[in-house]
This record gives sequence, C-alpha cells and structure tokens, in this order.
Amino acid sequence: MNSLFLLCLTIIPFPTGLQATYHVNALARLIFVGTHFLCGISLLVLWIYATHRHRLVRADVSLEVILSISWRIALAPALALLATAMSFADLAVARAIFLLIPVLYLSHPLADRGWQTTAEAKEEQDSTAKADDDETHDSAAASSPD
Repeated sequence: MNSLFLLCLTIIPFPTGLQATYHVNALARLIFVGTHFLCGISLLVLWIYATHRHRLVRADVSLEVILSISWRIALAPALALLATAMSFADLAVARAIFLLIPVLYLSHPLADRGWQTTAEAKEEQDSTAKADDDETHDSAAASSPD
C-alpha cells in the first residue's frame, strides 16, 4: 500500500507537465486529475490500514481524530472528481476547486491537536491554567495600592 502511494507521488510530475503544456486539452486534464485521484485514494487506503484497531498509531489517539483525518483525506479525491466534472463546463471554476485541496489539508486544527496524548494534553492544559492564574495574580498585585 505504501509503495502504491509512493508510486502515485512519483508520477505526479508527468501529468503536471502535460497539464502545463496542454492546459486546454481534456485528455491532459483527465490524466492530471486521475493521478491526483489515485494518490488520494491510495493515501486513504494506507491511512485506514494504519489506523484500523490502532495498528500503526498510538492507542491513545482518539477515534474522533482518526475519523477527522479520514474525512480530510477522503475529501481530496472527491474534490478532484468534482473539479473534473466542472472542467467540462467552466475551467476556471474547476481550477478554483482544485486549489481548495491544499487549503483543505492545511486547515484542520482538530486533527493537528489530536495527536497529543492524554497526559500531554493535561500537562498543556495545566500549564495554561497556571499561566492564567499567574497573570491574574500579577495584574491584581499591580493594581493594588501599596
């Protein structure tokens, strides 16, 4: 599975070059989108394999985080297919949809926060609470007349 995903990644420069050279050609567009679709599906299969019964992720990673990341991965191939369908009607809209894919991958705070272990999250919460208490104490001490 990992090899299939890596194979898809190594092929990406070819359809990207085709798309750059023949940007209005429907076949070049289909090859480009098809490659991205295969990359997304292979990544999703790899993720599902890795997270099934916490096979390759820590046991304390919550199901909510695993599902959140799964949805984020699954949306990329879906957007690629939507962009393909739209490309026959309006190429500018299709390109805008394609530009949403990296934004989707980069803007998901639940997935990024979810990798903390329970102990790390509690420690971070405690340190934040302590900092807030210290700040409150310092501001009260500064405002009280001596």
